[in-house]
Amino acid sequence: MVFEVVISSDRTMISNHHGREFLGFMTTSPPIGLPEKVWMWLAAPKPKVDRLGRPVEAPYGLRKVEAKLLEEGFNTAIVDPDHIAKHLDSVLSLPTITLQVSLCESEIRNNVESSSLDHLD
Repeated sequence: MVFEVVISSDRTMISNHHGREFLGFMTTSPPIGLPEKVWMWLAAPKPKVDRLGRPVEAPYGLRKVEAKLLEEGFNTAIVDPDHIAKHLDSVLSLPTITLQVSLCESEIRNNVESSSLDHLD
């Protein structure tokens, strides 16, 4: 499947932390006394994904961005960082848009509309 927009994040942000939100705070400190792989398994385990690498569970903020892009007509998906290589060849070339969390919805819509037209000049 070809996605126009692929949304991803680093392992510490996309993990469900074994369903215990306070385990996520462990990812902010170094792995003292444990090998890093064990530390990451404890603090930020890999999420369950489908065959395209889309996580079954994803952070609410990423799902909101995905839903808005889908609503606006973009074929988009959230993809686990370990599976992003599967989509690099098929992702359509779109301008890079940096969104700040503090932007309100109308400002985001204006940024997307103006950025998506820039490549037509």
